[in-house]
Amino acid sequence: MTSERSVTVVINTYNRGASLPATFAGLQQQRYRNFEVVVVNGPSTDNTERVLAAWAPWIRVGSCDAAHLGRSRNIGVNLAAGEIVAFVDDDAIPENDWI
Repeated sequence: MTSERSVTVVINTYNRGASLPATFAGLQQQRYRNFEVVVVNGPSTDNTERVLAAWAPWIRVGSCDAAHLGRSRNIGVNLAAGEIVAFVDDDAIPENDWI
């Protein structure tokens, strides 16, 4: 018998409050269910923080003080609880079998 491995989906975002709800909706439609979502917000100046607050507690949120993708990804990896870490763009809508 094989058990499902836990996955952490990391989304690194910067001023993408308008597109994040569609990304989250795509993730909620995943067939694979053993996953968590970690969003690392850069120094966004749009409505990203409000969008993230509206999706809590379904997501976990970290922050990065610079618009620096490498640093932001490392923060996401450090926050991950899953055995596998997957990254999805903050303007992507993943297909339901993406994970």
